Order: sequence, then C-alpha cells, then structure tokens
Amino acid sequence: MSPPSPPRSLPGGIRLAAVVAAVLAGCVWLKASWELTDVLVTERERINAPVSQAEQVLLDAATKFNGERDQVLGPSREVRALVLGALSLTCGLVLTAALLLLRPGVMPRAGLGRMLSRMAIVTALLRAADGAQSFALDRGLREAYTRLAEANLDFVTRLLELSAPMPPDERAAFVARAVGISTWGGLVMTVLVAGGLLALGQFFGSTRVREAVALRDRFLEG
Repeated sequence: MSPPSPPRSLPGGIRLAAVVAAVLAGCVWLKASWELTDVLVTERERINAPVSQAEQVLLDAATKFNGERDQVLGPSREVRALVLGALSLTCGLVLTAALLLLRPGVMPRAGLGRMLSRMAIVTALLRAADGAQSFALDRGLREAYTRLAEANLDFVTRLLELSAPMPPDERAAFVARAVGISTWGGLVMTVLVAGGLLALGQFFGSTRVREAVALRDRFLEG
C-alpha cells in the first residue's frame, strides 16, 4: 500500500493563522503609518481646512491640543519616529510573508514561514515599545485630553441641540471616565496586539508548522 500523498495545501489551522497575521499586521501598519505622519508634521505645518462657525471652538481646542502634544513630544520626536518607522517596516514584511504563504503558487514556503515567525516576534516587541511610548505620552497630556474631551462634548451638545446640558458634576465625571478609558484602553490594546503577534511568531516557528510547510514544499517540488 502506497503512503498517503502530501497535501496540496497547508492545513487549515496554519492558513487561518496566516490570515490572522495578515489582518493584524495590516491594521498595525495603518496605525503606525498614520502616527508616523502625525509625528513628523508639526502644528506649524498643518493646514486647516475651512470649517463652519459651529466647529470653530472644537477646531481651536484641537489646535491647542496638537501644539501641546508637539511640545511634549519634542525631546523624543526622533525616537518615536524611529520606532514607528521600524514598526511600519516589519508589519509590511509580516503582511507580505503571510500573503505569500497563503498564495497557491509554486514558491517554497519554508523560508516564508521562518521570516513570518521572526518578523512577527520583532513586530510584537516594537508594538510593545510603541504602546509604552503612547501610554507615557497620554499620561503627560491628561489635562490637554480633558480639555479636548470637554470641547468635543460641547460640540456634540450644540450639534444635537440639547436643551438640558449635562450638570457640571456629571460632566466632569463623564469626561474623566472618557479620558481614562482612552488612556488605559490603549494600553490594553497594546497587550492584546503585541501578545497576539508574539503568539503567532511562536506558532509559525514551531516544529509542527515547519514540518507541515516542508511537506508542502516537497509536494510542489515532486
């Protein structure tokens, strides 16, 4: 009785992990690229589009917030840009390797699996560094975030034409909760995303995955 022939495609679990890696890397790449552009463009270089009178107060608050953030970020701007640039690069490599691993072509997958494993781990470390920088920046700008949140609340109140504004005590508590959720929510997201990338890196570096990829390569070469 002849031995079973190698599979024509990778196991479903590996393909699912590759899809998750591609989606996760794509989302992190978009975030890092956006923040990198924001870091490199100072408030003086921003071009404000024309706005209505109702939006002017909110725009003024956002402009003041951006200026304060530029001042706080000033001493560490280069380091922040370096981390975000490296994160964007490694995310691109993870995304490319994951998509090529899924592609039903004839390219050997062993090298792609190793690159995906290593780059996912490096990306996890960089995402953790990015999250730590963001958390420290958010903590330093807590008062500025509070003023911006209050301006957003005022804008929504005027936009919806609410006749009964929120009482001052409730307003202060609501703004404090919103700022806290934003700050700590970002830290939780960092843990989840970095942890997910680290787990994916270890998964694609495992013996089971390497053997499955090697078996697929032998089938393509045979």
